[in-house]
This record gives sequence, C-alpha cells and structure tokens, in this order.
Amino acid sequence: MINLAHQHFGSVPQPGDFSEADWTILEAGVAAFSRVGGLLESVQIKAALQEAFGLAHRTNQYISEQEPWKLVKSNPLRARTVIYTGLQMIDHLKTLLCPFLPFSSQRVLELLGYAGTVAPLPVVEEANDPESCTRTVLTGNYGEPSCWTPGAIPVGQTIRAPELLLINWSLRKQTKQRKPFESSVDSNCSGAL
Repeated sequence: MINLAHQHFGSVPQPGDFSEADWTILEAGVAAFSRVGGLLESVQIKAALQEAFGLAHRTNQYISEQEPWKLVKSNPLRARTVIYTGLQMIDHLKTLLCPFLPFSSQRVLELLGYAGTVAPLPVVEEANDPESCTRTVLTGNYGEPSCWTPGAIPVGQTIRAPELLLINWSLRKQTKQRKPFESSVDSNCSGAL
C-alpha cells in the first residue's frame, strides 16, 4: 500500500466518497485502540498482540478485496479512497503494534511522512543486578508521553519510498556474528537470570 501510494501519488491522496467496506475497516481501526489499550493495561500481552494482528489481517483482507492496484487504472477516484483508507489503517497499526515492534513502527512512521517518534524506543544496556553481576537489559527513557489515540493521516503528506521493515535473522547472522542479546556475564556470576 505504501509502495502503491508512493508510486502513483507521492503523498496521501485525497479520498472520494467512502463505501460501506471503507467505513467498516476504518471504524474497526478506531475501536482497536480501546481494546488493545485495555488489554495492555491489564497485562494481557498475548491477547493485545492477537487483537492488533487480527486488525492487520482484516486490513490485508480489505486491501485484497478492493484491489487498489487494478483501481489505479480502471477507477482512479476509487483508487484514491482505497489507498487513503489503507494508509489510514497502516497509520493506526503502527501505533497499535508499537509496544511489540517498536523499531518497525518507527520506520513506518517515517515512511508515512511523519517527523518525531511514535514512542520512546528501547535500548540495550549493561546494568548491575543486586549481586553486582553485570547483565544485559532492555530499558529506555519512558518518561516521554506517547500518543495512544487514533488520528487522521493528513491528506497531502509525503509518502517516502518503501523499504524492508523486518530482517530475516538467518540472513543477518551470516553477515554479523554477534547475537542481538549476547550476554556479557561476569565469570563470577551464573548465566541464569
């Protein structure tokens, strides 16, 4: 969808009239914020992830059924509406999936033409545990507020050229020998956390 928008419009297109299918998926996107947010607040992490991926699946179904790649040639006005709707759903999903895929969500934010950060990004650091053993931990600056509300993607906002979001770790391993969370455990500390 990002590629299609980038190639044919270069920006978020002005939609025409929305169909029932468009409204249905857009309403599902808005409703997902309270459902996923509520599940995260009650620490139902797996259920929150399933809910977000369920919306991603519905979005893929919507795009497949609407076939915007064909509409660009046969019905450009409808194509603009479908592409706008798809981009709006991607915009929602980048926020809904941020707790699970923070770096990919940040890259989607940038592809959609936004500046700033979707949420503070985690970092890997070394820290001492209560027994003074050095451990590798995932942490970050979470004092900054993040926006957990659905918003309208701005019409006319520049869409950047798409790029690969997820890297195949088996390919990455061939080019980089260090594992992502390789431990630097002191010899006096046990390896168990």
